[in-house]
Amino acid sequence: IFLFVSAALCLCLCIHALRRQTTAFTRSYAGLMLCAAAYALGYGLELGAPDLIHVQVMLRIQYLGIPFLPYFWISLAWAYFDPHGMPLRWKSLPLCLSAAVFLIFQTNDLHHLYYTSLEYTRSDGLSITRIGKGAAYWLNIAYLNISIAIGALLLFRAWRQAIPLYRQQALMLLAGSFLPWAFHLLYQTGVSPQHID
Repeated sequence: IFLFVSAALCLCLCIHALRRQTTAFTRSYAGLMLCAAAYALGYGLELGAPDLIHVQVMLRIQYLGIPFLPYFWISLAWAYFDPHGMPLRWKSLPLCLSAAVFLIFQTNDLHHLYYTSLEYTRSDGLSITRIGKGAAYWLNIAYLNISIAIGALLLFRAWRQAIPLYRQQALMLLAGSFLPWAFHLLYQTGVSPQHID
């Protein structure tokens, strides 16, 4: 239920941002919220999936958003730092990396570079997926963590240079990024309860 509520909230925030104004920041924010909505919806459905076939479908829904989270996060942080947004020459690299992750995941059955194996168990009414992590998975994790760090550095720089009102906003964005990053790292290290993402 929490994941479905999160997905609905993220979708509402996406629509709200696009209706208010179309700046580089709001476009990046809307994109980030849309990706987060796909991830939360897909993961909520995955946890309730009755079998492995349904788990695979739900993973595909999640991976409509997951590959593009790093791109939109860097874009959002850059747009906060510079209202003109990220220059095209800088956009192309993270966008190409995100597109590559998307394509590699969607074609994983052909090469198993992303997931080498996929197993499914039921625990306390939840479907828990155990994945074998391939080389492309780890490259995506590196890309994701580097992107979060770059976004955090951009926000830190914006915080240092901003007037007091915008300093508080930059600090809230920066602090808000650390909680999901911390939980992501707990999941990657295998510490999360029942291996829930």
